[in-house]
Amino acid sequence: PVKEDRSYLADKPSYDEAAEMASMLVDSFISGEVAQVVLVYSHFASPASQPVVRENYLPLPMHDIDRGDKNEQAIDYILEPDPLTLVKHLLPLVLLLKIYTVLLDANAAEHAARTLAMQIASDNAQDLIGELTLAYNKGRQQEITAEILDLVGGTMA
Repeated sequence: PVKEDRSYLADKPSYDEAAEMASMLVDSFISGEVAQVVLVYSHFASPASQPVVRENYLPLPMHDIDRGDKNEQAIDYILEPDPLTLVKHLLPLVLLLKIYTVLLDANAAEHAARTLAMQIASDNAQDLIGELTLAYNKGRQQEITAEILDLVGGTMA
């Protein structure tokens, strides 16, 4: 069942609404209400290409966390505040920005698809106008030729 409908965000993505939605998704995941959050959206690759993308949002995919080479020695960075506090502060921001980025990407893909469709429709309309103009001119030419033949045939008789 659909819990909420936020389809209006597709037309006008809002940072505040994205923050609210990201917070709601994270809370639902943490509370155990949902086991997984998957984002499915149209990605703007180019004006002629908007492939559908499916990405795990929660839990975070392990390939997103850079583990480094096993043979490399770990570098001991000094972090202020401690790493756990940093993750607790930065992770919600990353998740919020991911939702907002997805909304903007999907919006750009939709506009590109609409622009391409309108361009194709305009080109087809121009082709149709050309064909109809040619057919009209041929018909008019045949009428004129028929009238001239009637006049010439009438004077000879």
